[in-house]
Amino acid sequence: AGGLCGATYRDCRITDSYSSVTVKVNTSLTVTIYAGGLCGYVYQNCVIADCYAVGNVSSTVDVVTEWNNMVGLSSGGLFGYVYGFGEKGCKITDCFATGNVHSITTVTLISVSSSCSIRLDVGGLCGKVSGTRMDNETDADICTIANCYATGDVFSTTTVNIKSSSSSGSVYVKSGGLCGYINKNCTIFDSYAIGSVSAVATAWT
Repeated sequence: AGGLCGATYRDCRITDSYSSVTVKVNTSLTVTIYAGGLCGYVYQNCVIADCYAVGNVSSTVDVVTEWNNMVGLSSGGLFGYVYGFGEKGCKITDCFATGNVHSITTVTLISVSSSCSIRLDVGGLCGKVSGTRMDNETDADICTIANCYATGDVFSTTTVNIKSSSSSGSVYVKSGGLCGYINKNCTIFDSYAIGSVSAVATAWT
């Protein structure tokens, strides 16, 4: 989900564009969600320049499960998830986001066989930025973010309700003023964030 587009897929260019709408995602399904003020998912060989988003981004996930499932969420003020592979990386330059990014996730495990993996990446600009190198690449920056900033507040709360002592699972919550998660094949240049960041995770039995 995104204020301008839900997803971009390979060899795309977005320049001099903006979104001022509020982006809201609500689900009770065990799915992976990408939500951003401008674009939810940016995939391979995309260049985005001189763009901005000013609307808030909010995600609410409320899942009840009795099987093995995964809940994933990448949410950001501008982009939810940015992914590049090899030479088909992604470049984001001279962009900003001013909206707040809020994420509320509740997972209830209701049977002895319940197991759930929860991964949340929440950031003021990008929720998750990830790049994969090809075998012959050693020092390439697959994804780059340059001259960007975020001013909104970032807040995420995760609650796991365990109804059976035999239920199991894992919770990974990554939150940041600029990016929630960025891997080693990606680089940030001359960028900043000034909003507050809060992340809370609890489990109840």
